[in-house]
Amino acid sequence: MAQDASPVEEDFSKDWFTERLDLIQQKIPKPSDSSDSESDSSSQLPRRFQWVVESLKKSLNEPEQFSLKLAETSMLLDHTADLSDKPDYVQEFHQFFPDFRRRWQDGRVRDVVQERRSKMPIVRYLPCIPDFPPSEVNGPAPPDWLAMFVHSEIPSVCIEDYNACCNICLEDLEEPPLAMPDDGDDVDPMADDSGGRTSPKLLRQLPCRHVLHENCLPMFQSENYDEVFECPVCRTQVWAKLDEPSVSCPVCNNVVP
Repeated sequence: MAQDASPVEEDFSKDWFTERLDLIQQKIPKPSDSSDSESDSSSQLPRRFQWVVESLKKSLNEPEQFSLKLAETSMLLDHTADLSDKPDYVQEFHQFFPDFRRRWQDGRVRDVVQERRSKMPIVRYLPCIPDFPPSEVNGPAPPDWLAMFVHSEIPSVCIEDYNACCNICLEDLEEPPLAMPDDGDDVDPMADDSGGRTSPKLLRQLPCRHVLHENCLPMFQSENYDEVFECPVCRTQVWAKLDEPSVSCPVCNNVVP
């Protein structure tokens, strides 16, 4: 039996947006075909809301455009907030829009967070020794040195002893076990009581090349992280807040930040 969608999946659902826009659009009266309809204020209101709904639906797959349309819609609702006798579709739009915009903004933040996270790759720590110096700060491990440790598909980086800790929690980074012969006589120093290997904490390499525990980085603790974050080692800003685009109001043409 299919399981119900999780709250996160529901927040992301484009069907959710489209379904509710369709319901509201069905309640917007068709513009009059009379010759004076262009100057009739009662005809202009449904025309504007029809335009809003169509614009939102058409731009749903284009995040930047959709964000602009949401801002324009918000300004149109501000212009109709004080109407003494709001049509039903206008009242419903006023009730529905705050949740609509919240869901979209939450989803957009999550998308950007995921994209930025992907630019902080998972890496494996190896100690740095004078015989095999890295070619750059926290650079890739030389093949001869890498061959001395158990194989891993995760890229390995060499880090000097003085910097071989997570500069958030200050715990030392855990190096992987050395490669061992398959004679069965040696004891694996990384084995736990059950005989299985213990796994070092996941590490992420920031764009500035410094390495920290994934669990210590705030952008990996929250799906909606939207704050400025600086590398605790070099103070490079590696995470910025999302920018809100400026738009012009479709009614009064004033620029709104």
